[in-house]
Amino acid sequence: MTNTIEQITNSLLIKNKINGFDKKDLELQLQIHPNYPSFQSITDTLDYFTIENIAVEVPPNALDQLPKTFVTILEHDDKTEIALIVKTDKKITIKHTSVSQSSMSYEEFKEIWIPKIIAVEEGEPEQKTKKHSNFLKQAILAVAGIAIAVQLYVLQLTLLDALIIGLSVAGGILSFFAVRESLGYKSQVLQSFCTTIKQSNCNQVITSKKGELLPGISFADTGIIFFTILSTYILLFGVDSILIIPSLLGFPFILYSLYSQQFIIKQWCMLCLGISAITVLLSGILFLNYAFHFNLDDLLALTLISSVISLIYLNLKNYIKENRTLKTNNLKLHKFKRNPELFEQLLFKSSPVQQQTFNHEIILGNPKAPFAITSLTNPLCGFCKAAFESYIKVLKASGENLKIIVRMPVNTEKIEAPASRIAYRLLEIYEKEGQKGFIEAYANWFENRTIETWSKKYGLPEFTAQHTELLNKQKEWATKNNLNYTPATIINNRLYPKTYDYEEFFYFTQHLLENYESEPIETREVVSAT
Repeated sequence: MTNTIEQITNSLLIKNKINGFDKKDLELQLQIHPNYPSFQSITDTLDYFTIENIAVEVPPNALDQLPKTFVTILEHDDKTEIALIVKTDKKITIKHTSVSQSSMSYEEFKEIWIPKIIAVEEGEPEQKTKKHSNFLKQAILAVAGIAIAVQLYVLQLTLLDALIIGLSVAGGILSFFAVRESLGYKSQVLQSFCTTIKQSNCNQVITSKKGELLPGISFADTGIIFFTILSTYILLFGVDSILIIPSLLGFPFILYSLYSQQFIIKQWCMLCLGISAITVLLSGILFLNYAFHFNLDDLLALTLISSVISLIYLNLKNYIKENRTLKTNNLKLHKFKRNPELFEQLLFKSSPVQQQTFNHEIILGNPKAPFAITSLTNPLCGFCKAAFESYIKVLKASGENLKIIVRMPVNTEKIEAPASRIAYRLLEIYEKEGQKGFIEAYANWFENRTIETWSKKYGLPEFTAQHTELLNKQKEWATKNNLNYTPATIINNRLYPKTYDYEEFFYFTQHLLENYESEPIETREVVSAT
């Protein structure tokens, strides 16, 4: 699979008007999936975000009945790849693909189509309130653009000056893409551009140590520094003959780059050639149209701008490289932690927890399901919020196939303590309003954590004897099993390993559910709390 699964998944959600997810988190969940890139990595990630989706194999003649947008598998040129499909009444458009023909008829599409799809339910249009951050960014860019336009107007530039600025910007853009390539950011469009002639490979040239002008400094680096210096100087002082100096200083770099491409690397870089051509053209325009005159103030200004920009760029590039290295290592760590075999080894390494079932306790999901999760949370526990949110995420995805038993080991001898008051009241809410009322009340507590505000909204507990006995039984059970901390989670009769955060809980629970065989669970002692 050669396409970017992140782009495909993101586009699928955007085209179906699904909002409310963090793009970076979406990419992370995809990349750390053990089977990335694959169909399963997409469906599991959509499940993680509780986005309704379906993965199914369909008959080829059902193409007309499929949604307008879906993800599928294509087979062409002796390879298979995942792609995004946008369907209209008359044609198929293929997105994020290496297929040479991106638009085709239904019959042409069926020739390369493996009829397996992932589809999602269309969401609601994005609300205006969610666009505030984008509006702020656009406003800042607009103000910056206006400021630059005003400055250029004040400088009263000629058409020739405008041409020089345009070439500087064009050279800066090419250099920017070259630097992106050197840092490992891939682009399919750029790849197509870089292979327009034989024996051309931008990545091989840009990343080659043999092509470095100085240790750690590539031709792409000098290009972006050079064009940024020119653009900044022109923006502050206008076009001046002093710019001939950096233009001429660039010629040795150009000659070495051409030499290394031809005789050392033996590959051509279309980006580098473009940067070289623009540099030569700029130098020619400046040399032929601006009579050189030496001015110490201009030279000092140019030197200062060059020094500052070079230092900023080199430090910024190092920061980006280190950040990418950390991200890569983090992905490897997450993938290692997501290994289901490793998780199961740690899960079943723990001693079995002696399970007991108490009457009148809080059970979420399907009470008759054999797959059981027992949770210990304390309302005043700071880490319990993440655990509770993970339980609810699992419940939304697989509530019919499991049950979650909620236990709160609080001190019933101090019933006026905040934790006890909340636990008693949550038991009452569950009895009167059921699962939905309990989930809403407990989630609201973790969101605000103010006892006065929460009690005002949900009322004060009655402290019944039945609930006191239930809480005591639960606390005794926790003590008996050395569960003296919260949050603690028991999956069937095994303790969820402390090695793992609750970010991984959803994924591993889904994995265990998929592989769970409906065998009789250990006979549980039923203890009456009435």
